[in-house]
Amino acid sequence: MNLYQTVEPSLLKLKRRLAKEGILDISHMDYEKYLRTVFWKEIKEWIAERDDHRCVICRTEKSKFCDLEVHHRSYELEVLEGRNSEMLVSLCPRCHKLIEFYDDGRKRLCLHEKDEKYHELVQIYINLESNGLPLKIDKSSRRGSDLFEITYIGSSEFLTFCSLESLMFGFVLDIHHKHRCEVKIPLPFGRDKFYQKSGAKVSNKASGKEIINVKIIDGSPLIKASNHCAYPLYDYLVSYISQREHWYVV
Repeated sequence: MNLYQTVEPSLLKLKRRLAKEGILDISHMDYEKYLRTVFWKEIKEWIAERDDHRCVICRTEKSKFCDLEVHHRSYELEVLEGRNSEMLVSLCPRCHKLIEFYDDGRKRLCLHEKDEKYHELVQIYINLESNGLPLKIDKSSRRGSDLFEITYIGSSEFLTFCSLESLMFGFVLDIHHKHRCEVKIPLPFGRDKFYQKSGAKVSNKASGKEIINVKIIDGSPLIKASNHCAYPLYDYLVSYISQREHWYVV
């Protein structure tokens, strides 16, 4: 069944209720109340199923960490009533926010601007999938420690969807998970530690000595492996990056 056939019974019930309240149709209904109706819940479920429970822009899948939202590309009555499903799309919270708000936090009010942003994001992600996210790693040594400076050399617009901060957060957690019997990280572990003077530390459990330190300076990660680090960190880093979607080392 199409969307309208699926939700029509709930729509008729909603219309009868609105008529008793003296409201002409859904377009005259308070929008926040509309979003709390059983009718809207059924629309969301149908749209999510149609979109394979993924964001139509970045393909993020619904999970316990990410609940999908449905975006109105139009507020025409036929869209509000579920008679036009083409103007309803599943979005992850990040993509939805990028459409609804400007970079400075102001809300977009113009539907035409929102739709322009929607199409812009779709194209950016298509380009991202074609080109990937290239990284350059410069290795140096200082005071007995190996230093690895990571520089992103791709298009800046691709970082709309991926960040070096997230990449490094995952990298540190991956080390901790694979070697949790040998190493420790400060808990709770948050991304803010990358920007602190002391950096995000990975220490040896037995000796308590720092073996790896990760900082982000001016947008670029800097990883230090001390002379107490027994792991081939460069190979580990390259392997980790190569297994992440879109990222690669040149």
